[in-house]
Amino acid sequence: MMLTKILAAGCLACVLADPCSARQVPPGSPIPPQADPNCVAVGERKIKPADLAQGDIYAAAMAVDGNVALVASEWDDDQGKDSGAVFVYRCDGRQWVEEQKLLPSDGQAGDNFGRSLELDGNLAVVGTHWDDDNGEKSGSVYAFRYNGAAWVQEQKLLASDGKADDRLGNTVSVDGDVIVAGAWKKNGGGKNSGAAYVYRFNGLQWVQEQKLVASDREAYDGFGRHVSVSGNVIAVGTWQDDDGASNGGAVYMFRHTGTSWVQEQKLVASDAGTNSFLGWSVYLDGRTVVAGAYGDSPKGTQSGAAYVWRYDGASWSHEHKIVPRDGSAYDYFGFSIALDGDNLAVGAYVKLTEFLGPGAVYLYRYRNNEWSKFRKVVPSDGAPQDAFGFHVALKGKLLVTGSWRDDDAGADSGSAYLYTFPDL
Repeated sequence: MMLTKILAAGCLACVLADPCSARQVPPGSPIPPQADPNCVAVGERKIKPADLAQGDIYAAAMAVDGNVALVASEWDDDQGKDSGAVFVYRCDGRQWVEEQKLLPSDGQAGDNFGRSLELDGNLAVVGTHWDDDNGEKSGSVYAFRYNGAAWVQEQKLLASDGKADDRLGNTVSVDGDVIVAGAWKKNGGGKNSGAAYVYRFNGLQWVQEQKLVASDREAYDGFGRHVSVSGNVIAVGTWQDDDGASNGGAVYMFRHTGTSWVQEQKLVASDAGTNSFLGWSVYLDGRTVVAGAYGDSPKGTQSGAAYVWRYDGASWSHEHKIVPRDGSAYDYFGFSIALDGDNLAVGAYVKLTEFLGPGAVYLYRYRNNEWSKFRKVVPSDGAPQDAFGFHVALKGKLLVTGSWRDDDAGADSGSAYLYTFPDL
């Protein structure tokens, strides 16, 4: 076990560029993550692995649950150039410690293991969208489970009809015994119409349960660009859908009826604009779903917005459109989203008005039937084009985000930031 380098700080930055099982571990109930109050005492920590190197693209994806955080380094080279890796950090009651570096059993150059991440208790799910098992860049998903002593690869998931350039694993989500993975470049309803795949754990292994597609799918919709599952409901972002406007975007809601997943509703913004890209990011928690439209232009070209819908027991109704008061052109507000109950984090990874563009993360709380800004987070050591807020993860009092273009260990080496807010 290796202690990470931990630096004190207080803000951040942002910019983008854009079935095989190794070893089965029964689910059991070993050491679930626990929120440790001693690790929720201070504001900001900056964490980096000891072997971080130039071009690793560390912290372009992350996940958090309890006192465990995952941070991807998708261009790590341990298994070949740009093969990828995921770092596990755990709070030991005093500080965040690097617990393990996750590598797939069959990792290869160019796989980009860690393109997407999700964490639910002792289960970590990692997307590898450039894996080649079903053809070049067909994609795959890995499940790792914590057995009380280590994280062990449990299974590799593929699409039953996987083909080259599907990009399965570009996005992943997990809740209990259900994993959902997007393949937004899947053909079938036309080129890049997209699909999402649902897998369920039967007590022994993960089994593909269903392939989800939109009832009105069309070429270049990009269905599955982002997915989120909560209980028996799945939300699928379709960022290039044209119903409201050309590339206005949409979100499809699916509900499990007890036998299958059925499309329940299609959500489209009433004020959708051309190239708004609603559904580029989407997060579902209980009866609330939030979708980012980073290309929307309420405060200038591509300043961005986030839309909230709430389920009333019969249908999903639009509740609110969130636009920051200090929004400006090319902020890309809504590029990333994380929702935890009544707390919401929205990334604006360019945020040109802040230090010429290091990025920012906005925190909102739902109170008195409205979403109000709780805090705006920027990096204490942010620099232009660091890509702060490119991806966000939120759980309880802990926010995890990153600057994958941070240069502390060389160009585009990346850095992850953990923020704790005792009053959140």
